[in-house]
Amino acid sequence: MKKLIILSLFLCINSFATISTPKENREELIEHLLKTNEDSKKLYYKWKLQAPTEEEQIEAVEFYGGYLAFIKNPSEKVQFTAVKQATWSMRFIDNPSEKLQLFVIKQDVGNIDCINNPTEKVELIALQNGLSGGHYEYLTNQTEKVKMAMIKADSWHIEAIKNPSEEIQLIAVRDYHAAILYIKNPSEKVQLESVKYHKSSFRLIENPTEKVKKYVQTH
Repeated sequence: MKKLIILSLFLCINSFATISTPKENREELIEHLLKTNEDSKKLYYKWKLQAPTEEEQIEAVEFYGGYLAFIKNPSEKVQFTAVKQATWSMRFIDNPSEKLQLFVIKQDVGNIDCINNPTEKVELIALQNGLSGGHYEYLTNQTEKVKMAMIKADSWHIEAIKNPSEEIQLIAVRDYHAAILYIKNPSEKVQLESVKYHKSSFRLIENPTEKVKKYVQTH
């Protein structure tokens, strides 16, 4: 069978320009394609009437990875083909294998924003390879090991860490004077550590203890 004849017949450069925009979720992309690209609309309804074979799926996503949004329960082979063509299509895979996650993250650590339920290993690799604090919100599997790696890599984004331990809070306030702002109900130990390293942080503490107040007055 020739390379998905149906696609080669109805998809041209101009139509591809209208479908190539990444979207945040499956529904948004499908709506966009149905409204703006007649050929994608034909493919969508063709597949609604008759489920495509794996070969047809592979040939479709090889041309445009976003077509993964049209496919229910794609095989891993289909998934790999799609993300090779368009990394952002990873968003349409609910529980990607660690193997696929690693493939995507090794292309670019910023791709973490495309991965649903990244594993601890994947998150650690992303952090070890320079993931910026601005992407911390996508680290959803925050084990203690991951949290420690996060704070050591970028203490300016402690607000992205879920329920940071006191140890992590101490690292943050030593390194960043305003970290205390993002710590809910900091302990006296954390407050003291903050003002010892950055006296100016005292004004950022909502309810400083008497001991902390005294320390600031006498140092």
